[in-house]
Amino acid sequence: YVKFLQTQLQSDEKDEKKLEAQLTEIITKQAKDSIKQNLVADAIAKKEKLEPSEKEYKKELKNVAKDYSMTDVDQLEQAAKQAWPDNYKDQLKSMVNLKIVTNWLAEHCIQEKASTTSSESK
Repeated sequence: YVKFLQTQLQSDEKDEKKLEAQLTEIITKQAKDSIKQNLVADAIAKKEKLEPSEKEYKKELKNVAKDYSMTDVDQLEQAAKQAWPDNYKDQLKSMVNLKIVTNWLAEHCIQEKASTTSSESK
């Protein structure tokens, strides 16, 4: 019985380490994707001069709060302060920037009909 428990404990430790490695991999990928997304949004905003006015910023901040199922901007700001105490304002600005760029892209997107290749047309 003692051998069984020891084996079970060792197995649980291996499973825990495997799970931890998988979670680290997922979180790392999500962080990298988020950084890339924000860099692209920043570049588009700069090129297209999408800097919001104070009124537009506040409006989009309300929309971001809704996106995160928060009751208002104050709740969003409190959550941001907890998550990023040193730079929560920059994080909120990035969130708004991403929202503005996403909306701009949706409005300016041109859909083209897929072209057929010569092998598809035969």
